[in-house]
Amino acid sequence: FGSASAEAPANVDEGPLAVLRWSPEGAVPIAPHVSLTFSQPMVPLTSHTALQDVAVPIQFTPAVEGEWRWAGTRTAIFEPAGERLPMATSYTVTVSKDARAISGGALEEAGSWTFETPAPTLQSSWPKGRSQPRAGHFFATFDQKIDSEAVLASVRVEVDGILFDSTHEVRLASPEELEHDPQAERFRDLLEAGRAVALRTT
Repeated sequence: FGSASAEAPANVDEGPLAVLRWSPEGAVPIAPHVSLTFSQPMVPLTSHTALQDVAVPIQFTPAVEGEWRWAGTRTAIFEPAGERLPMATSYTVTVSKDARAISGGALEEAGSWTFETPAPTLQSSWPKGRSQPRAGHFFATFDQKIDSEAVLASVRVEVDGILFDSTHEVRLASPEELEHDPQAERFRDLLEAGRAVALRTT
């Protein structure tokens, strides 16, 4: 492993095994799959069904649900269980030193690379401006699914008062409370999709 190569070098069928290409790498907006290509054939040229039972000497940290498959004899592709790999995560992909080509060629040493998917970004919030009802809820929407409890742990409500300043604890709003808030309808789809949070002070 070194720097990812945009183009594969000429075919290498003799000598030590090497990894020619791998992706994704570094910070990426989304990771629908992971792939890497070896310098030598790793599996025989046979049917796709037969290759499904051939182990791929590659590991994810952290572990991800999904499966590896061979695309041809040299390229391994990981397809996650969902539409993409989980967001807001740093991954390390390690190719075992035990990897062997059909010819018997082996890696000189284990190799690995890293990539990361982005953390959530706040897209909108409510209320804003002046003259808001005291009993209302706070809403925040994000560009991806979020952990409501994790968001709650990072939120603080501060009051810059005329006579004194104060800080108020917040909690997640219950579905029953949101039923009586006309503003909640604006955020209902995102709340159900897990991309919004509704809070209120205690």
